[in-house]
Amino acid sequence: MSISDFSSNAVLAKARAMYGRHLTPDDYKNLLACKTVSEVAYYLKNNTDYAATLSDIGESEVHRGRLEQFLRRRAFADAARLSVYDLAGGAQFSDYLVRYAEVEQIMHAVTYLASGSTESYLFSVPLHFSHLVRFDLTRLAQITSFADLLEVLKPTPYRALLLPFRPLTGGSIDYTAIETALFTNLYSVAYEIIRKTRSKQAAAELKRLFDSYIDIQNYLRIRRLKLLYGASPDDIRSRLLPYGSVQKERLREALYAENDKELIKNFPILSHMDSEELSGLLARGTMQMHFLYGLCLHHLRFSVYPSVTLISYFFLSEIEIQDIIHIIEGIRYGLPQNEIRKLLTILNYQKKSGGD
Repeated sequence: MSISDFSSNAVLAKARAMYGRHLTPDDYKNLLACKTVSEVAYYLKNNTDYAATLSDIGESEVHRGRLEQFLRRRAFADAARLSVYDLAGGAQFSDYLVRYAEVEQIMHAVTYLASGSTESYLFSVPLHFSHLVRFDLTRLAQITSFADLLEVLKPTPYRALLLPFRPLTGGSIDYTAIETALFTNLYSVAYEIIRKTRSKQAAAELKRLFDSYIDIQNYLRIRRLKLLYGASPDDIRSRLLPYGSVQKERLREALYAENDKELIKNFPILSHMDSEELSGLLARGTMQMHFLYGLCLHHLRFSVYPSVTLISYFFLSEIEIQDIIHIIEGIRYGLPQNEIRKLLTILNYQKKSGGD
């Protein structure tokens, strides 16, 4: 057996075993029955595989932001354990995950500034990733202005990316433009890794995964900006991610679509969905996570390539964390259980497919 074969077998076995310890339908049922954020923290800490991640957190004093950041550390910790197999498999998606962590932390900071919050946010990168991040996370958590943000990012390429979006005195932060710039840069890293991946089959799987996810993001951006806000085609075009599988001609037609039906025709990934299912996902705001979950679950089960398995496992972990956050937010705002349940990607996907 070659080193590459051993790497593939090891990462597949490890990732599938780790995913088997994720939340079960009974866990979701019990979490939905919780009445407070403290109860959610207590349940996760004492009944699930999040126990080690939450060992240093006190359930009685935890708040939503602190719990979220601790939860996200598990996703990065798990990715770090799987990343040791990545290089042997001929890819470098561990590097992508570090860049993903950087972009996530910058966007947290931008959200904090745009909201005018008076409290510092908590960064979620664990220690074994933080030394790889190219800026000072502690300083980032202490910023109070966009100028502070640029100063923290000075030693990195991110400063130049964000500089054009520096708000004028008294002006607002263009969140969507910043998000587009940062994620365009991030996806350029992913596609460069894909281009250099030794296995053509692995590269093809990775490209389909990222293309599909970006297609959904671009569909949602066009729909929101054009159909809901009446933005011009040129303005929308500047806010799209310059990747994905949709041909340029179809993308141009999408920009001039007069209704959602015309828009959907230009995105082949949506062609198999019936209008009722599509409307439900749009109404709940879960379309992006629904598609990503389906793609990554398929790859975790069937792919034989370490890089594909690594990135799929990481995104599945992120989706589970997002579901937990929806439960926490629903509890905080007093939503009924059935309304919170509608927002949960994993439970609704399993219900639709008739299993897990």
